[in-house]
Amino acid sequence: LCNLQTLDLNYSKIEELPKEMGELCNLRFLGLKWTWELKFIAEGLGKLTNLRTLHRFVVCNDKGDTKGCNIRELKVLNKLQGELSIQG
Repeated sequence: LCNLQTLDLNYSKIEELPKEMGELCNLRFLGLKWTWELKFIAEGLGKLTNLRTLHRFVVCNDKGDTKGCNIRELKVLNKLQGELSIQG
C-alpha cells in the first residue's frame, strides 16, 4: 500500500488509527472530517512526510502497549496546507 495517495475516512465511525498508518509513505490526503468516534491515533503519523491534507489530529495518551500520537509529530509534516483541527 506504499503507493496509496488518498485515504478518505470522512464521516466514518473509525475509533482509532493504527501505527501501520506510518507505512503509507506516499499518502497525500488523509480525510478525517466528521470522525467524531476517533479517539486514538497511534504514534507514527509523522512518517507521512508527503501528507498535504489532514483535517483532524488527535493528541493521545498511550494505550496499553501502543504509544499515542504526540503533537511533535506535526513538526515534520511541512507540506500540510489548509485547515487542521487539533484535539486531545
